[in-house]
Amino acid sequence: MKEVFTVRPGSRVLCDGEFATVRYVGELPHILGNDIWYGVEWDNVCRGRHNGTHHGVKYFDTSHPTSGSFIRPQKADLGRTCLEAIVERYRKEENLLDVDVMRLPQKAGRDRVIELVGAEKVGQKQSHLDKLEEVVLRDMRVNGAGQPGELQTLIPSVTVLDLSRNLLSFWSEVARIAEQLPCLRELNVSENLIPVPEHSEDLQPSFRTLKTLVLNKMSYSWEQVLTCSKMWPQIERLELWKNEISLLFTPDSSTLQSLKYLSLEDNPLYSWQEVCKLGNLPRLEVLCLGNTTLSNIQFPGVKPNQKTDLFPALHCLMITHNRITQWKDIAELNKLVHLRELRISHNPVMTEFTPETCRQLVIAKLDCLQRLNREEVRRKKILGLVDLERKSLYRYNVVTMEASCLCLCDLSTSKGNFYQDSGRSHEQNGMVPHRFETVEICTPNDPSFSPVIKKLPSTMTVGKVKALVKRMYNVGVHEMSLGCVSSQAANMEIELDNDLRQLSFYSVGNGDRLCVYW
Repeated sequence: MKEVFTVRPGSRVLCDGEFATVRYVGELPHILGNDIWYGVEWDNVCRGRHNGTHHGVKYFDTSHPTSGSFIRPQKADLGRTCLEAIVERYRKEENLLDVDVMRLPQKAGRDRVIELVGAEKVGQKQSHLDKLEEVVLRDMRVNGAGQPGELQTLIPSVTVLDLSRNLLSFWSEVARIAEQLPCLRELNVSENLIPVPEHSEDLQPSFRTLKTLVLNKMSYSWEQVLTCSKMWPQIERLELWKNEISLLFTPDSSTLQSLKYLSLEDNPLYSWQEVCKLGNLPRLEVLCLGNTTLSNIQFPGVKPNQKTDLFPALHCLMITHNRITQWKDIAELNKLVHLRELRISHNPVMTEFTPETCRQLVIAKLDCLQRLNREEVRRKKILGLVDLERKSLYRYNVVTMEASCLCLCDLSTSKGNFYQDSGRSHEQNGMVPHRFETVEICTPNDPSFSPVIKKLPSTMTVGKVKALVKRMYNVGVHEMSLGCVSSQAANMEIELDNDLRQLSFYSVGNGDRLCVYW
């Protein structure tokens, strides 16, 4: 028996190829007769005419002043059940595969004939719907599950189901579909405007086998996602591309605890502080933040040589197409305990030098990185380049912008490949170090202190410089950081991130500026 679809406020419909949500079902008193009308809110706001008010009467509310209209029921396409869509699509494909060749008409001459290799085998698989493991019903006007038990009989083996861009109106209907598929692992309901259910936890049994969920372009906020997540406690992969997520909230101890992969791409996050609110997810391994307008990276309260407690399992971070401009933000990522892969292309910082130099700089700053922008990191090559640059600096007294960047990074902490003994004689290598360097010491964040010119021995450690600065300015701060701006690279500041290293390690030279922060 065919299920009768009942239209009610919240139902999704199609009209003249445009998607809309029914907001009102009833009569319009100013129109003669007792006809029923649908008041709808169009997804395309330019399609409507008003905000739900007609002839001075308010019938429904809209989110945009011109997204509302009234349509006659016969103009509304109400869609069809999931079973009907499956039969139409996959039985039609079966018919197309009954032959072993396909003829393609040509503008001139004979038709081109293409042999369908394996057509018989594919046709047999399609004809046995109970063997199907992946079903794609995108744009098939699906509005619900249909009769109870129908799907379980027709497609019991399905593990992947794509219901994107359909007419699904309520999570309860999605649950009715999922509960009939005992093997379902991956579900895509993107581009369906489904409101958040009031008691989402009641639908949890229907999604008990679900591991991957795709919710792209559904206009959800993060708060709504957290509310919905009560339906899928075992979810491991969640994709939320292009929603309306700008503010994040820290999930509680019972929410998204199994999550391993999270994509927030194309959401206007803006601030890394929001990202840090996800740092308590215990199993999160992959985080996608592409095109989220991030401009800085910072883990507050964590010293340069320490690791953060946030993101304890994260090994892959994707931050492509953002607005990161400073190398110190890249260095902050070294505070992540298990970061092994980074994708950071299409950020301003990656255009400051040649692509190869930028790649070397990132690798040098992140000592545990194994893959960068999809390519394997060859750390031995980078170590050799840095070592060669350092020798050149000593021997020829040359400080280039790129070389100074390469030399700032403490790669020796990861492998101990070079100069572990800071007191090693430079004369053994034919290198002549500077005895004293004339530098300017300033406090960019506190203009009340005037810059001071000092001559410092190149063998002086960063820790001793900090102690000197405290005495100079008579400040009792416990935490202090130093940066060096080369006289030949005024647009770049290098962080002196190891108190035990000498100034010569960072190639601090005459005319350089030491910036003090507290």
